[in-house]
Amino acid sequence: MKRNIAFFITSNVENSKSFKLAKSHFVKLSDRFGFNVYKTKYLNLNLFIIYEDELEIEVAENEISFPIGNLKKQSLNYDRFLKVRINSSSILIENDYAGTIPVYYSTRDYISLSNIEPCVVLDSKTSSKDISYENIYGFMRYMHFIWDETAYGHIFTMLPDSVYSFILPDFSIESKYLQTVKSSKENINLSDEEVASKLNQLNDELVYRSLSHYDQIILPLSSGYDSRMILASLSKQKELKDKLYCFTYGSDGSVEVEAGRRLTSALGVKWAFIDLPLEFLTKDYLYDIHDVFGSSLHMHGMYQLEFFNEIKKRIKKEKNSCLTSGFMTGVPAGQHNSLLGITNDSSKLTEHMNKFSQSKYWTDIQMEMMKAFKNKNFINKAEERFRMAFNRFDGEIYQKAVMFDVWSRQRNFIGYYPRTLEWKIPTVSPHMTADYANFFMSLSKKHLDDRYAVELMFSKNYEELSKIVSNSNGLRSINSKFENTMFFISRVFRKFKINNFLPKKYANNDFEFSLPSVRHSGKDAIFPLLAKDEFVNKIIGQIISHDAIYELYAKAHSGDVPSYEKLVGLQSLAMSLFLIKDGV
Repeated sequence: MKRNIAFFITSNVENSKSFKLAKSHFVKLSDRFGFNVYKTKYLNLNLFIIYEDELEIEVAENEISFPIGNLKKQSLNYDRFLKVRINSSSILIENDYAGTIPVYYSTRDYISLSNIEPCVVLDSKTSSKDISYENIYGFMRYMHFIWDETAYGHIFTMLPDSVYSFILPDFSIESKYLQTVKSSKENINLSDEEVASKLNQLNDELVYRSLSHYDQIILPLSSGYDSRMILASLSKQKELKDKLYCFTYGSDGSVEVEAGRRLTSALGVKWAFIDLPLEFLTKDYLYDIHDVFGSSLHMHGMYQLEFFNEIKKRIKKEKNSCLTSGFMTGVPAGQHNSLLGITNDSSKLTEHMNKFSQSKYWTDIQMEMMKAFKNKNFINKAEERFRMAFNRFDGEIYQKAVMFDVWSRQRNFIGYYPRTLEWKIPTVSPHMTADYANFFMSLSKKHLDDRYAVELMFSKNYEELSKIVSNSNGLRSINSKFENTMFFISRVFRKFKINNFLPKKYANNDFEFSLPSVRHSGKDAIFPLLAKDEFVNKIIGQIISHDAIYELYAKAHSGDVPSYEKLVGLQSLAMSLFLIKDGV
């Protein structure tokens, strides 16, 4: 298979310790996942590419160009992609509309560029003096970085929907916002029936375009609308349906598992329930994630690697196989507009972002009490960065709210999903395209809020599927009063812990996967936060004491989810401190 996964470009001198460490990290990452590394030198630049089977690159006399991601042709901008071009005057990089493949860069002393954050951290001679507590504040408070910042003051990320030019030889930066997604009124007056029909046609086109050339399609299927949209389209065409294998993890009797079972049974699609071992918080899995993401993402996603490893035990993976997902399906369709509740340009965005569950673990008061953040008013900087994301898109408030969500939380947090699994298997997101986003940016507020257009598509084109309960817009069925009544009863029964007296498909059992894994791995689950390392403890101690970390760990081990979630952001920073320590 021809697929480029990662790149690293640097003008650092080859005999320097920092270059050798960064190069070693890149090569070891490739070796760990069984890929190949291409190495070349162009002018004074060293270029490295991790690729699968066959390298995709064009080398001319005066230029080198290559893609990263699922770009099949340079002229077609869909799914997650980067286009990289190096010539005698500049390094040019173009990304997709959501910026879902990050580009980390430092121009301090020389150029260092990669979609693997630890490579830039190592190559740019990062030290403890470069740590930006102002940036880390937003990361801890909202569980993701906000705009173009990282944990380090000299390292930045490319903004989405852009072309960046790093000019040679001084590496000054020029950037252009491409505006591939725009507000329009093209479909604002469509009827419900017309919206449902147009979206159904678009969904079929995007799914077929993205998946038809694969011999085997693996779909992790939940109860939500996103994976259901892909399932609905694939099941209509026998040639694609025969290639499809669906899997669902969770607890037996949970909404996810029962919906997966019922959806695939209704369509006659191959499906299996995956009972996860819940042993993913081991050092091997932690390093698999950290060595790709570094400190740019809190330690999240290890369970996806365990999930895929369990899938491999159940099917024979074909050579031309892919995993598909509903990444960037829900949010462009208005998934969080009501939750965010942004109604005017002067809304305080930090308060709206507090409505996400990940933003509720550390409160403003708790953050203010930490030594690194005390009396610094870093909340104002977070507001400023959120404001830059919100104001970038030119449209109505309800449209700006969608793109604000895409460019902040989705890009910097939910983007972990395809970036994790692509190291195991080509990961395809049919709706991750400007065509899809532009359709929703042309609809009325009525059709955009709470994915109403998606619900219309199901209710008018897939009556049977629309009756099966979903958790996408509250726990409910789109088209069945009986289902909604049964799940109302289930919620009441759960309060009294008697829901197992109901039929399994209505039991709505809980599923918690992090805490069993914490109990399995013990202190290694939050490695290296409890390790006796003076350098790490000194830096982390500016935020939280060793005793407080142990107290949170003990509560997590006893079953307290918020205590564990408070630690995962600190964990990724602590693991990255080992990189700095080794590089000093």
